[in-house]
Amino acid sequence: MKRRRPSKYILKGILLLFILIGIIFFLRSPLLAVSTIKIQGNSTLSNEQICAIADIKEPVNMFNIHTDVLQKRLEADVRIEKAIIKRVFPATVTITVEEARPVATMNCEYGYVDVSHNGKILNVYKNIKSFKYPLINGKILQDKYIGDTIDDKNALKAISYLMMLKDESRVQLSEINIADPQMIVAYTISGEQIRLGTLNEAQEKAKNTEIFLHDLKKITKKIEYVDFSYASPVFKFKS
Repeated sequence: MKRRRPSKYILKGILLLFILIGIIFFLRSPLLAVSTIKIQGNSTLSNEQICAIADIKEPVNMFNIHTDVLQKRLEADVRIEKAIIKRVFPATVTITVEEARPVATMNCEYGYVDVSHNGKILNVYKNIKSFKYPLINGKILQDKYIGDTIDDKNALKAISYLMMLKDESRVQLSEINIADPQMIVAYTISGEQIRLGTLNEAQEKAKNTEIFLHDLKKITKKIEYVDFSYASPVFKFKS
């Protein structure tokens, strides 16, 4: 009686099983473990905070890194404007973030908030000893918390105006008072008033502000205010 040879289908099945086991072992191999996570672009958030936001837990396998998922997790955090994740074989993941930068501080019912260029609230404080950013005064925000966006049109005008200024000019301003929408007033850190009117022509007024702040250190007379609400700037000197 002849012995039956194993079916070719059985042999193929066994071969397929071994290949599958090999793939599983390969994917779980220490050779694919991420040994380096490079994080760049962060200044206020620590590397540990960014890994926590992205929900990266060790040990990390290179094939378990889904760049699109990590990007969505990071960009869902109000403190991160943009994130780019790249896998660099064999064992490196790079995370580049652009943090959301506060532009101004505002009063709220429970203290103060920092707001970004698009009016999103980034930080909250009960008390502030010193202001890092210009204070937008004359409006107290109600029921606004981290991640919310302010909707006051005059505050948004003030933020837009601040964004049109260069960094070195913006830091020379201490406050923008929006209590009177018809006469919004900025104040320099040395106390000069910059009367901006309604801020409808924000770009032109930002340009004039740049020139004024640049020339301010050359002016010997004490200035009470400069008024940009007219067609030509009007200066008033202290007597």
